[in-house]
Amino acid sequence: MAINILKLEMNESISLSQLNTIECDEFVHLLAGTFEHSSWIPRCAFKLRPFESFSDLHSKMVAVIKGSTEEQQLSLLKAHPELAGKEARDGVLTASSTREQSHVGMNDLSHDELLYVAQLNAQYFEKFKFPFIIAVLDNTKKDIFRKWNQRLSNNYEHELKICLEQVYLIGELRLAALNNEKKN
Repeated sequence: MAINILKLEMNESISLSQLNTIECDEFVHLLAGTFEHSSWIPRCAFKLRPFESFSDLHSKMVAVIKGSTEEQQLSLLKAHPELAGKEARDGVLTASSTREQSHVGMNDLSHDELLYVAQLNAQYFEKFKFPFIIAVLDNTKKDIFRKWNQRLSNNYEHELKICLEQVYLIGELRLAALNNEKKN
């Protein structure tokens, strides 16, 4: 079954039955953005078909991540852009990241906020060696700054766990958008 990729890129939905019947390469292409620049996740999840629901698909994709090595998990985290960082300034964020960061105003920061974000990005990366990750759609800009500062006091193991949980939530929100659903 061929799916018109151009239509999907224009924010049209895809059905679960389509995801359960398309070829692996098409499946991977359609879901690669669910977990930022990490096509290995849908490639592994493809083998777990059929999916009973989008929630089941998400659970199986999360299981792939949880079953991966710490090196693969770190690669997944490092594939995420910094909030209002270089990728955003250069205009090279994925469409999903652009939409999500814009939703909370991370694309429209004052000069002082930009300096503050650059400082937070540098401090966070220096301590943890991966970017700060938060499901921005579940937060306000004020919440993001507060949580960012709080999480800087975490130890590595705790922060790794929190970032992975945030990645799972981001993936859930992106799958819901792909299916034109709203997260409850």
